Amino acid sequence: MSSYVSRVRRTVVAKTAALLIRSEAHRWCPPALSLRVYRAQFGGGRPDWSPVPGGVSWRAANGTTYGVDVTGGNRTAPQPLVIWIHGGGWFFGTRGLATPYLRVLSESGVTGLAPSYPLAPEARHPEPLHALNDGIGQLLVQAEELGFDASRVVLAGDSAGAALALALATAAVDPARAAELHVTPTLGAEQVRGLVVACGVFSLPTIADAHPWYSVPMLAALVSLARSRDWERHRVATDLDSMAVRRLPPTLVVSAFDDPLHAGQSALFLERLEAAGIDFEAYVAPSGGGSHEFQFELDRPSAQQALDVVRGFVNRVVA
Repeated sequence: MSSYVSRVRRTVVAKTAALLIRSEAHRWCPPALSLRVYRAQFGGGRPDWSPVPGGVSWRAANGTTYGVDVTGGNRTAPQPLVIWIHGGGWFFGTRGLATPYLRVLSESGVTGLAPSYPLAPEARHPEPLHALNDGIGQLLVQAEELGFDASRVVLAGDSAGAALALALATAAVDPARAAELHVTPTLGAEQVRGLVVACGVFSLPTIADAHPWYSVPMLAALVSLARSRDWERHRVATDLDSMAVRRLPPTLVVSAFDDPLHAGQSALFLERLEAAGIDFEAYVAPSGGGSHEFQFELDRPSAQQALDVVRGFVNRVVA
């Protein structure tokens, strides 16, 4: 009986999500409702950001405690640190999406931190960005206990998490950008050795050009973060858009030709990096090599190639 009820529930959720997406629900439906439907369809329901009992965590200003997954770590010879901010369109996903990847990456001698953070519709902008900045500051003071070297940090993120990682990285190295974001960076420019962004979201105006199953939920998240359907006039439109970036640490962009977000996001961002004279590298999986978030599918040859590129990049910038 319970399996039958579960199947019915999944069918109802799928059909409701499809209806909301076809009707461009971000234009009329309260995002607090639509985002919960999308969560149930894509992410299994409300994200679990609570810490593992006895595990590592950080505490937000509102008192909420967020868990952090730690991979690697060496207390006798502290390792370089990779902080990976998970994706999920700013409204779903958990740190567990990035943890298996960080576990593999840690085999090459780095410590990985995958933090949970506030999401829409519960959070509004700039809470996720500021909370992550504060959380990283709390985690850095645990460097000795967790076995990492706080002077050698790589910020990383995938999909919507890439936009947050990039904002934190540029705030660390560009005081003018930090002022625009109203962020007092908890990471200094000398600490941030590099940035890795995978299948990222960089240009908010072009989100609408992506496949509706990607664009409509993300636009609903932006409406929720801004608490306004006119989100393009809100701070979120400039804070999370990276196309005007001026300064960054050495940057690696990972994407896939078949990613529905590639043409309107990573490809445009690579052009921007080149025009700005920023030190960057790129790996783009060829056609047939995978779609959005392919880098986590380590049974794919293209994902293994991307992993090798990420590993090599991290090792170079932290050396």
